[in-house]
Amino acid sequence: MPIIADTHVHVYPVYDIALFLRQALHNLNRLAVGVNPDRNAYTRVLCLTERRDCDFYRQLVEGRWAKPAGFEVEALPAAGCVRLRGPGADSLLVFAGRQIVTRERLEVLALTVDLVLPDGRALHDVMDAVLDAGAVPVLSWAPGKWFFERSRLVANALDHYGPTRMALGDSSLRPTLWPEPGMMTRARSAGFRVLAGSDPLPFAGEEKRVGTYGVWSDGLLDEAAAAQSLRRLLLDPVSHATTCGHRGGVITTLRRLKGHHHARRRAARGTA
Repeated sequence: MPIIADTHVHVYPVYDIALFLRQALHNLNRLAVGVNPDRNAYTRVLCLTERRDCDFYRQLVEGRWAKPAGFEVEALPAAGCVRLRGPGADSLLVFAGRQIVTRERLEVLALTVDLVLPDGRALHDVMDAVLDAGAVPVLSWAPGKWFFERSRLVANALDHYGPTRMALGDSSLRPTLWPEPGMMTRARSAGFRVLAGSDPLPFAGEEKRVGTYGVWSDGLLDEAAAAQSLRRLLLDPVSHATTCGHRGGVITTLRRLKGHHHARRRAARGTA
């Protein structure tokens, strides 16, 4: 069955989990209809990219989450993924994953594996550790992160690892008026996947953005080996994949970044 996937998903403690899950189902369904209105069978996928201080996936697996009414967790045969069944017939496949900030202040996503690495390690050390763990390493775009020396580091990583071992990540934080970075365009032409994700920020209200930006893939997901199958779909240049959904305008993005700044200041005061 084809998949509709948000490949950059954070779940923060300030979120209303019931709202988060309802919006995930609603938004992913809208994306799927926008890509292929004639297709009524597809798998909804959330790829978690949790910071090391967050553990939503472990809460799901260990039964420690505050389960909203109408939602149930179903374990799958292979590790790295669970199914969340919602009201009606809709369900989500939720895959483990982490976000690591490198010494160079680049963001690396480790998709399909709950791999906790310390922030602050060199880029190539992080990429190697993610690959050694069997995860999909994604170098994610973020405002201001791919300029100057860091642009060269991203280019070097693409040359070193190649399109069968890593991908680039696009974010809903890239404003609609901001053209696709040249690095992404060149990577696409060289056979690299660019994986889109909503990248919600750590303040209340951002949970509504989950599932608004993602990827449609016509490849078939084998749920008996879900994590392994998803890794193949995300990196396989043969399977067709389409970026879908929407990013915010300049004003929306600035408001989101301002909200993020205030949230970081509140967190710093709380831990001071």
